[in-house]
Amino acid sequence: MSDTPQGPGWWQASDGKWYPPEQAPGGTPAPGPGNAAGRGSVDIGTAFSWAWSKFQANIQPLLILGASVAIVQIVWWIASNFVVDSYLMSVAGSLAVYVITLILTMLTVQAGLDIANGQAIDTSTIFTIRANAGTYVIAAILFGIMQIIGCLLLCIGLIFVWLIFGLWSFAVVDKNAGVIESFTQSKDLTMANFGQTFVPMLVYLALMAIGPGVCGLLGVITLPLGAVYGAYVYKQLSGEPVAA
Repeated sequence: MSDTPQGPGWWQASDGKWYPPEQAPGGTPAPGPGNAAGRGSVDIGTAFSWAWSKFQANIQPLLILGASVAIVQIVWWIASNFVVDSYLMSVAGSLAVYVITLILTMLTVQAGLDIANGQAIDTSTIFTIRANAGTYVIAAILFGIMQIIGCLLLCIGLIFVWLIFGLWSFAVVDKNAGVIESFTQSKDLTMANFGQTFVPMLVYLALMAIGPGVCGLLGVITLPLGAVYGAYVYKQLSGEPVAA
């Protein structure tokens, strides 16, 4: 990415920045750390190393996103225990916090994809919603129901729900996919070569499961790190270029 073209084939995106030919929409990925393993497979070491490097390079805005989720939940916990004394208000507040948390998580996924696409993120743009928030919330609720059903199967089902459909959020944000389409796209990516995607997706599950509401400050780190890592896995499995 550059403010000016650096050679033949460089193209200007809607953000005003210039990108190399291999990052052009529909272009052929060039060899490099973002696509060395090829479509349908992910090198776990490369994936995590790339995600950690990008997390460190964008640590301030990413930590703000992770901390925002934790702050919303902490504020609501205080309010629900010491301020709210009505059952109706408690239910309404819980629903509001749930939706806000989903939107903030969507923004984290959006930031992860921006980083994978080689775009800069900063504190002035991370809260700008570009994806279809309504579709994301509905898909997230459906995904939650699928996880509950999975838990009824001794939690083994829960793991496989994540391993197969865990990339739905990236399909919604990146491709503007519908609710069912997002799950279908995730399934197609993960099941095309399940033997090679199993471990990378298991790591993604571990990162996203340790959310700010579960493990406090640790989740503030793992949520955005998981979004960046997930963006790499999603792009890699899609056969699309990933910023070096």
